[in-house]
Amino acid sequence: MDFNIAGTLTDIGLDHRHMIAGFCGGFVNMMYFRKQRPRNVIGLIIAGGLMGNYFHPIIEHLLSTTAITASFITGMAGNALCHGSVELSKSWLKGMAK
Repeated sequence: MDFNIAGTLTDIGLDHRHMIAGFCGGFVNMMYFRKQRPRNVIGLIIAGGLMGNYFHPIIEHLLSTTAITASFITGMAGNALCHGSVELSKSWLKGMAK
């Protein structure tokens, strides 16, 4: 039985072009946040790659731009999108607890 890493990544929805553009966006975002710990730098870049991969269609539609450009922009905003999603989830869960 052969293991095909490219096929597996495609099966879970990862596209290498959008991941690379998102990683680059996360790297550019990291350049603006000086004096970061290495763990935070890695987190910014990984969040940028994942957000660029999965959320680029939304930005592509809103800005009427190409998919790769949307991936880069989404990668730059990846950390803020993650933080906003977590805060939205917390407020939603608090509302459910009432």
